[in-house]
Amino acid sequence: MFFNNKTMSKKNKIIYAIKISELISTGLKVSNIKIGISHDIQSTLLQYKRSNPKAMILNIWETNPSIKNPYECGKGIHILAEKHTHEKRKETFIFLQESYQNFAKNVNLLLKNINI
Repeated sequence: MFFNNKTMSKKNKIIYAIKISELISTGLKVSNIKIGISHDIQSTLLQYKRSNPKAMILNIWETNPSIKNPYECGKGIHILAEKHTHEKRKETFIFLQESYQNFAKNVNLLLKNINI
């Protein structure tokens, strides 16, 4: 999946959510999702695909321009993600069932979602 450079400038930092893996067993869905900051989502996705070819982008958000440091915006999104996850390992969040969709809806209220 590649993106039009008109939509995203390489100078702008974006916050991404990439599904690394998913396990569904006896009605329980567990998703491992990386949430991070990048200026080049194509390179970031290719990096994750090296270790897991099924990795896919779930969402991309523009960082909040009123926050001078995009990493502060990313930290805020990590704090929000922790409230929706079962477990956190660095930038990998383990979401159960449909909790990722609830998290993404909340982020969409705070940041501009870039259509992919």
